[in-house]
Amino acid sequence: MRYVNPYRFFLTTAIIFFLIYGYDNSFEGINLNQEPEELAKELEKMNTENNVDIEFEGIPFTKLDSIIPPKPVKNKTYHDYLVTQEQIDTMSIADAFSTKINLFDHYFKETKNTVPVDAIKKLDLKNSAYNRWLYKKVIDFKLLRENPQLFLNYLIGKLPFIIFIFLPIFTLFLSLIYIRSKYNYMEHLTFAFHTQSMFFILYSVALIIDIFTKNSYGVNIANIIFIGYLYQGLRKFYAQGKFKTIVKFMILNIIFFTLAIIVGLISVFGSFAIF
Repeated sequence: MRYVNPYRFFLTTAIIFFLIYGYDNSFEGINLNQEPEELAKELEKMNTENNVDIEFEGIPFTKLDSIIPPKPVKNKTYHDYLVTQEQIDTMSIADAFSTKINLFDHYFKETKNTVPVDAIKKLDLKNSAYNRWLYKKVIDFKLLRENPQLFLNYLIGKLPFIIFIFLPIFTLFLSLIYIRSKYNYMEHLTFAFHTQSMFFILYSVALIIDIFTKNSYGVNIANIIFIGYLYQGLRKFYAQGKFKTIVKFMILNIIFFTLAIIVGLISVFGSFAIF
């Protein structure tokens, strides 16, 4: 209390934890200092170059075409999905959204056009900010589908600030469960931030151990220690009996994970929207 600001301490430990967490993530052969559209092109090129011929009973698949005549298949092109702006204006929001997604997806696959303004113009649609954003998201989704780790790393970088916003919401439930305690909301919040800081410190050490030992013993031990730490923290801070603390501990964990899922989903969609 005399030396540490709990909120600054939380952010510091969180950032250190996520730096350690991302230490092992690497992308050999890919220049990450590019726009998502350029990354999509590079990943596609790498996938093409890495294709290997597979043999079927001694015959490479690439030579089976001369043995088995191919069946004529009419592949759809983006022209099959073309719509006018007037047609889109008469659709519901959901139908217009799915129609444009299909059109943009097929158009990008065929043309590799990474310039939203140019693509929208060639498709003869309204050059609105929403249409440009939607076209860019189609490109981003293709990139993430081929390499989801890129988005995961982007999201992890935002997690300290997402948790910073999440904890005050969780504290509302914490203060309601301990409504008869002597503490006010800010003191409940300080407790929540300190326990979360302990989580980051404990798991930072565990990750470092696992990096050097090449196994997951550190994290497994950290799981057990942190559960015990949380229980003891609730008992000592709120000074209640064992049975009450166990019941409230279980309720708080259910609330925590439920809120975490909701906030996580909102964060994922929000992060993808600005990716």
